[in-house]
Amino acid sequence: MKALLDLFARHRNRETGVWTLGQEPQRTIYLDQGLIAFAQSTHPLDKLTTLLVERGKLTQAQLDYALQNLKPGLSIGRNLIEMGFITQRDLLEVAKAQVERVVWGAMGNMEEEPRFQAHALDASVVRLSLDTPLTLLVGCLHLRDRERLLDLLGPLDQKLTLQSRPDVNLPQDLARMAGLFDGQRRLLDLAQETGLEPMRVGAFALYLREMGMARLQFGPSSEPEATPIQALPQAEPLPAPPLSPLLASIEAAARPTEDLRHLAGALDDLDADPVEALSPADEVPPGLDPEAGPDLRITAEASGSVDIKPGEPKPPRKAGTWVMALVILGGMGAYAGWRWTRPLPSPTAPVPSTAPVPESEVLSQRPAAPEPVPEPNPAPPQAEPAPAPSAVSTSAQRWTTLHKGDWEAALSQGAAYRAKLKDAWVLRLEVACQPDTLARAVAAFKEPKDLFLVPMAMKDGRTCRQVCLGTFKTQAEAEAAIQRLPALFTQGGNKPRPFQASQLPEKQ
Repeated sequence: MKALLDLFARHRNRETGVWTLGQEPQRTIYLDQGLIAFAQSTHPLDKLTTLLVERGKLTQAQLDYALQNLKPGLSIGRNLIEMGFITQRDLLEVAKAQVERVVWGAMGNMEEEPRFQAHALDASVVRLSLDTPLTLLVGCLHLRDRERLLDLLGPLDQKLTLQSRPDVNLPQDLARMAGLFDGQRRLLDLAQETGLEPMRVGAFALYLREMGMARLQFGPSSEPEATPIQALPQAEPLPAPPLSPLLASIEAAARPTEDLRHLAGALDDLDADPVEALSPADEVPPGLDPEAGPDLRITAEASGSVDIKPGEPKPPRKAGTWVMALVILGGMGAYAGWRWTRPLPSPTAPVPSTAPVPESEVLSQRPAAPEPVPEPNPAPPQAEPAPAPSAVSTSAQRWTTLHKGDWEAALSQGAAYRAKLKDAWVLRLEVACQPDTLARAVAAFKEPKDLFLVPMAMKDGRTCRQVCLGTFKTQAEAEAAIQRLPALFTQGGNKPRPFQASQLPEKQ
């Protein structure tokens, strides 16, 4: 990977000239004050026409026809434009993408020694408007040889201190991680804390180091507060290379220019590395034919199930199940009829007597209808007793809970205490996401202090804890207390902040 380090060095030193890698085939990059102006390649699979087909700007049939019907004296690019197969803007767009791939291929070269000739670029060299820092970043992230990457970077137990902010539009995961480069975390700690693949963290650290934006150093592991870096110096922006008159007219015009012979001729020799794209086999699970229709076979694992395949006759239904269901329903109906016709006993049945009763009395006596019993008024529902409010703990109780490491109980005590404080001022010392960080924050005080915890929901779904010290009558009094804090809370990018208790943030 000597090529990668050398290319970064030429960019940092803002050199102008021709950078070459390899003999035949070879890659050539034109640098103008350290910025990539143009690139060419003679690799057989890196032709401009191949990239046009690959990006859908041209079909293979159109390319074959154009190659068989080339007009003498015109380049292949000019022929494709005049035949109406591509537009001038298609040619410019693919040319930029191809130059980027030539650069990425050179950065991934493991063996060959680069060569550089320092001199002013000829006027005939095409100059494309490229984002050089972003191109170099993507080249680092595309590195696939882990051993060579570690040879360049060193072990992942190094700490990285950011010296200036990256002047490129970073992906979301890297932008979030950049705020954690405070010189206290190892690269492995950063990978674990952000959930990123360690080699991606390492590739980003390599880019920052080679761009001169950060420095790496060895040191013991630690877990400080995830506080964004404040007031870092901005890297001095590099001047953009001037566009050739032809390309400037293409960029500014709302319609393509009419004369691209100069551009088309220069782009004919452009080459690039193959694009890393998913093949159809990568997009379909193994064992499935992407051209075939969905598998309609139904397989049941229960006993007695039958596999039904397309085109097979359905098995006859069994009558045994229906007979069993009718028998059960008939039995239930008979039981219900017997219950309906059965005489109900009188609620006030008389005590049987041994004396004979005249038949006339028997006929005249009918059981009296029972008088309706009035239903008692239901008692009004008792309201559930409201839960007793959490008792506000004392400073000593909170200190004892924190020293025991019972963080859940400490959060409960902190919530009750914060509600009591209302608009009083407190000092937030740090935001800790790991138990070790909390224990270290408590142990920093040699004597009991009025500490309490408040939860904070992070953007990545985690719940961290704000370590707070209170109370203070005014904001000025809280800010003055910062000077008396242990050094743990004021070094390594940490910055305690005063808040009113009711205004402590609950999420990041």
